[in-house]
Amino acid sequence: MAKIIKYKIGDLFIVPLVDNLKGVGRVLNKNEDTILIELYKMKPITNILEFDYESVSNEKPIVIHWCYDDGIKKGIWEVFDNKPVLEEIEMPYFWYDDSGYKKYFISKGEWSSYRIKEDSIEIAKEDTNKYEPYGIGNEISERNRYIRRLCEKGLIN
Repeated sequence: MAKIIKYKIGDLFIVPLVDNLKGVGRVLNKNEDTILIELYKMKPITNILEFDYESVSNEKPIVIHWCYDDGIKKGIWEVFDNKPVLEEIEMPYFWYDDSGYKKYFISKGEWSSYRIKEDSIEIAKEDTNKYEPYGIGNEISERNRYIRRLCEKGLIN
């Protein structure tokens, strides 16, 4: 039986990307078996010694999203340090669709992974790529989301 890894809010973890490249994220909040993570806007690294927390923490994260904690608990995302969450976290807007009316909306996230604020703003379908989707990801979807956002910013090919 594999050992379950314990983690804390503020833990920094490595996200394996492609071609031995790595990104870094941090646990911002925990809600049952889900975590709110931020993934840093940074040039991917090959060695953790290349990571400069001061530099990336001055930039807005490239992703803030809820996901299941299996990536950390199973050791897929290796925890290597802890930086306490002292700053106030501005919850992002998440998009969702009303398939019956074929309309798209954004709503501000909450500190519970299972809720968003009730007041919503209608947006064009083309604008959904400016936001993360409402819902809970996993270590695979978050890795893919991270790679896509890094590509959009020209930080990875």
